[in-house]
Amino acid sequence: PFSFSTSLSTGELKKLIKENKEVLKEKGISLAGAVEKSDLIAALDKAGIQPKVQGFEAIKYKSKLILQYVHNLEYTATFAPLADMGLELRSNNEWASVVQGPESVSRGSVVVAVNGKSVLLQTYTEAIQAMIDAKSSGEAFNITFRRAPWKTGTLWKAARQKSNKQKVSGLGWKKRYFVLAYGMLAYYDKKGGKLKGHYNLDSVTGHQTIVAPAPASVLAAADSAAIMIVKGSDRLIMKSSNAEELMDWAAMLYMAVAHTNGGNTEMYEAEMSRMRLQADREEYQEWMKNAAAKAEADRMQMYVDLAAAEAHAQALRDAEAAKTAEEAAAAESARATIELAEAEKVVSKRRASVSAASARESMLMAATAG
Repeated sequence: PFSFSTSLSTGELKKLIKENKEVLKEKGISLAGAVEKSDLIAALDKAGIQPKVQGFEAIKYKSKLILQYVHNLEYTATFAPLADMGLELRSNNEWASVVQGPESVSRGSVVVAVNGKSVLLQTYTEAIQAMIDAKSSGEAFNITFRRAPWKTGTLWKAARQKSNKQKVSGLGWKKRYFVLAYGMLAYYDKKGGKLKGHYNLDSVTGHQTIVAPAPASVLAAADSAAIMIVKGSDRLIMKSSNAEELMDWAAMLYMAVAHTNGGNTEMYEAEMSRMRLQADREEYQEWMKNAAAKAEADRMQMYVDLAAAEAHAQALRDAEAAKTAEEAAAAESARATIELAEAEKVVSKRRASVSAASARESMLMAATAG
């Protein structure tokens, strides 16, 4: 029924091939040299394996691709401490959605984070408490919001239905200019023209708002593809001559319905992935901070160790110098002692010579006197 489809990414194609490895082997299909995306698709086609997603799964797949850029819908508003924020919020399946607010906050937005800390996966009460705590901190604080998905363009619309059993093929199609914004889909007779109707994307008690391919049972044979929004018996069916444009509308409406009603599995998983990345980033930044601090401490310790080593080396040099001086003094003392001994010997010899001379002189004088 949903005739158009969306090709898988190269990574998902490889995953599909891995899951069907035995089928490919049984059919003798080799993947040797299949490196291009077209080669992988050709191999899967040959094996009879659909390398695309179709129908409702195609809508979900396309919305997941759009989710990669959901940060483009986010913006941050700064609020003064202790002042009235001017926000009216309501809980949509635990998401804090903006009913109305100051000029800086778009109606239909949801609260994503308070002072950079995600609250999107917390309860409505916890998100409100985070805002109250930030407000009472005495400092200016930031709240990050995510705008409701929006899109504009021309589609063909079937007459509004209140029964799931009635075919629309005989009711005719009318060209309408659609505006998706603030959790509502409005349509006009032309761009800038008269409002012809609107569809509120909010689910109601007992009736969930659903975006899905229009089944063949409500389409004429000539109508190859269409999408519909259903809430209870209220049904709005749209089509386009451009399959890719219709797929874009289907994915954006699917996201808008989820946004308006507190998110879906794809959005929760995307936020968890972002939180893990943020945690990893913060952990890395903390590691870098600690590594830098350790490097600085190591550098300072190196200077301390270098100074200690220099002081030790100087002490050794001083000790060696002292030892050398002591040894030199000892050697000088020994030399002086030797020289003194030699001098005393010379003195003794001279004294002896003098004594001998005196004795001879005495003897001579005595002989002369006799």
